[in-house]
Amino acid sequence: MDEKTFVIHSTASCPYCLAAKELLRKKGENFTVKNDKSPDWPTWPCIYLVENGTTELIGGYTELVAYFYKNTY
Repeated sequence: MDEKTFVIHSTASCPYCLAAKELLRKKGENFTVKNDKSPDWPTWPCIYLVENGTTELIGGYTELVAYFYKNTY
């Protein structure tokens, strides 16, 4: 069974990048950080979910919050 992990494309000074990392820590989620810009998203952060061999674009910080809200209720 594959473990799910999030991949965050971010910069060190981006407040939304820091908030996304903090949210993932609070949720106890595994994540890796890539200090580059993703071609799939116009701003930082760009967050992907990798699970069971598939990669899903989540979006930015707002979309990450919505992802957890949708998958909690």
